[in-house]
Amino acid sequence: GQYNAQMAVLVQHKIALGGEGDVKAVSDYLHGAVGSIPDESCIVHGDFRLDNVIFHPTEPRIVALLDWELSTVGHPLADVATLCSFYRVPATTSPQMVHGLANRNLPLLGIPTEAHVVRTYCKRMLRYPVVDATWRFYLSLVFFRLAVILQGVYARQVLGNASSAHAGAAKDCYLLFIQLGASIGHEGGYNNDALSNNNMVNPSVFMGLPLSPHALQVYGKLQRFCDARVFPSESVHVAELAALKDAGRAWLEVPPIVETLKAEAKALGLWNLFLTKVTLPNGVTYGETLTNVEYALMCELMGRCVTLAPEVFNCAAPDTGNMEILSRFGTWEQQQRWLVPLCEGKIRSCFAMTERYVASSDATNVCTQVREGVSLKRPMHVFGYDDAPHGHLEVSFRNVKVPLTSVLLGDGRGFEIAQARLGPGRIHHCMRAIGMAERCMELMVLQLVEQVEDDICAARLLTLHAAHEMDTKGNKAAAQAIAMIKIVAPNMAIKVCDRAVQIHGAAGVSQDFVLAYYLAALRTLRLADGPDEVHMRTIAKAEFVKSHL
Repeated sequence: GQYNAQMAVLVQHKIALGGEGDVKAVSDYLHGAVGSIPDESCIVHGDFRLDNVIFHPTEPRIVALLDWELSTVGHPLADVATLCSFYRVPATTSPQMVHGLANRNLPLLGIPTEAHVVRTYCKRMLRYPVVDATWRFYLSLVFFRLAVILQGVYARQVLGNASSAHAGAAKDCYLLFIQLGASIGHEGGYNNDALSNNNMVNPSVFMGLPLSPHALQVYGKLQRFCDARVFPSESVHVAELAALKDAGRAWLEVPPIVETLKAEAKALGLWNLFLTKVTLPNGVTYGETLTNVEYALMCELMGRCVTLAPEVFNCAAPDTGNMEILSRFGTWEQQQRWLVPLCEGKIRSCFAMTERYVASSDATNVCTQVREGVSLKRPMHVFGYDDAPHGHLEVSFRNVKVPLTSVLLGDGRGFEIAQARLGPGRIHHCMRAIGMAERCMELMVLQLVEQVEDDICAARLLTLHAAHEMDTKGNKAAAQAIAMIKIVAPNMAIKVCDRAVQIHGAAGVSQDFVLAYYLAALRTLRLADGPDEVHMRTIAKAEFVKSHL
């Protein structure tokens, strides 16, 4: 109504502001998107900008918020969007124009990015990270609102009762803001997003290994989604998991944020990235066309939030290995019954590998005890963590009868199948461990400790070399390289994590940091695919063969 009234004044004086196409675009976008915006109400300031606050003279905190005349009841993101709107406004030398931060080197200026501000707000308010569509809606709404205000300033200047000597410049600002409001409706993501970690490897130039344009595109999309949605959700995931444990339902439900992010990742095509493309009995094709090297780099990215990211992209163990063997060895009926729901993310799976009093890493000493009746005994705590709702469980099999239709490949061929799934899985584990080590290193850097990048780079190079050997020579020929990385990568990551715990002091072993969990998980990883001694024996045998002794 205010917009139309002010426009009538301008029409009466035969003055055209321009930008009619952008006005229609903004209006159509806002009307079309408003129905999908979550309903939430609170007191909104209405003009929440840094020049409307008073800072403490010596401390980094706000002591007063001024100019409440535009306050109303509305969505809290309206104020956040107002605060962040000038990230979208270009810098200018004109004294009459609003000065913005678009295309400025914010890290060099010591200014947090738009995405960082939004993520920090969500973390402090204990709310889910803002989805892209909701954020674009409120930014576009803010610019439309600012444009209407400037339209009024210009209309008063036309009537001769403007309160500012620069009211004539309001026309240029109006056109800029209405154009920004229209363009935001067609964009995606956060502006000036410098959140991608500088320590992360650039896959397009890494090691000279062959990376396809498609893989680079998938990696970029994965990194942007992790930055905008997954990494900021880590604290939400921890809080929801703690609530489920307090309610005694940690083994029965998953935190809601997991299912929310899974749906978003699946819609973006960031799903089953580890799986070679396969068309299943339901007629749907699942998986990606990525090499071991290409997917290994993505595992490192997921390892930076290992408690959440792999599951979000349906790439968590042991589902990955189980899906691979069902894809390779499963019958039509087995794939329809188990592989399809696994690929859809509707069920989870387990892998029974270790037996009491028997070291499963010793292939000559594996007992087979199949009995009727399966009972779940107890969750196995590892350094005090039960890893609910996944993790390790003691299962009792008593007189179990397995139908022939449930047997993969054939009776007695389980060890053969297991070996087929472990090669790629070890690459995934090692690269995720490297991602965890990168995360630990960043926390150390924040505490002003020495760099450990040399160890991480060495392990990364060795792991990617093993992946390259698998791609070019096959899994069998790469056995020695795979054994090497199973020794080097977990040991390196444990050393890095232990340093991080030590630097953080007592806080390093508390729930305030993820370091204690990483230390437990990494120590377990050294046993997950066999102890170091088994892999050392594999390496030694290969060296003896090479030396013809």
